[in-house]
Amino acid sequence: MDEKLISVCGIDCGECPAYIATKEDDVAKLAEVAKQWASDDMPLDAEDVVCDSCHGPRLFKWCTQCPTRACAVEKSNHTCADCGDYLCDKLNESWKMMGESAETFKANLDEIRSQRA
Repeated sequence: MDEKLISVCGIDCGECPAYIATKEDDVAKLAEVAKQWASDDMPLDAEDVVCDSCHGPRLFKWCTQCPTRACAVEKSNHTCADCGDYLCDKLNESWKMMGESAETFKANLDEIRSQRA
């Protein structure tokens, strides 16, 4: 299996449109992602969705405010799979916002945990 770049909460960055557009340095794709992801609470432009993953130097605007990511950074965990409190309320709340994809994100973290057991 190819090694995946998994975010703190389990997103496979290699499948994330913001990450892909960032790596391709495609401003038009970034603008489209921003348009799709923007809300009244969080207006976005192309620059706001530039992302090198949770582990990179540039973060999607929401990630700078993400309580799950902040917790992992505070605890020096690469992902939530590394945490003794795995499946905590912060992570579950993040997944609720992500909808159906959350099952895939959980599976990514579960796989990491099983490899380390």
